Amino acid sequence: MLITIGLAINKRSVVKEKAKQFVDYMTSYQTQLHIRQHTLTLPAMRKATEWEGQESIYRPSRYFMFREIVPTYKQITELGLNNKQFIDIQLEIMLYVSGVHDIGAFCSRLEEILSNIEER
Repeated sequence: MLITIGLAINKRSVVKEKAKQFVDYMTSYQTQLHIRQHTLTLPAMRKATEWEGQESIYRPSRYFMFREIVPTYKQITELGLNNKQFIDIQLEIMLYVSGVHDIGAFCSRLEEILSNIEER
């Protein structure tokens, strides 16, 4: 699952110019390259994502697998979930990731949520 982070400027903002400066900064090549070089996050700018050079942090052996799977990315709307169903699944993921549920409980709950979706 990908997490998309977006930037927007509210049309009623009283600091539109400052907001635009911030958006310009965050979307600049230098900032996107910094994200690529210092985090495991994939930057939005393709040129920064594909940068090659001396790595400053450890990258897992399968880190560059994203190059193979990017073409398979789909929009979340293609799952056919309504907002409540999506929130239910997100909650189960958070409970699993936080250690509240083990993998067995997580899978059981997810199967339950998904079977209820299929019945509708």
